Amino acid sequence: MILEIKCPFCGRKQTQEPVKSWKYNNATDVGRYQCSCKKFFHFFKGSKKNWTIPKVKKVKDQKS
Repeated sequence: MILEIKCPFCGRKQTQEPVKSWKYNNATDVGRYQCSCKKFFHFFKGSKKNWTIPKVKKVKDQKS
């Protein structure tokens, strides 16, 4: 399974390798990415779930 890593700021798919990577608590892989929107974010890949810091902002539906 190939992970699709997206920028939490602009939503673009990341095609490049992380700028830096390391292990967190010996169980989670962390990658620091710089998107083409010039912002940095961390992608955490655990055994059961994946997440980014900062979190992806969800857009609420606006009623007119």
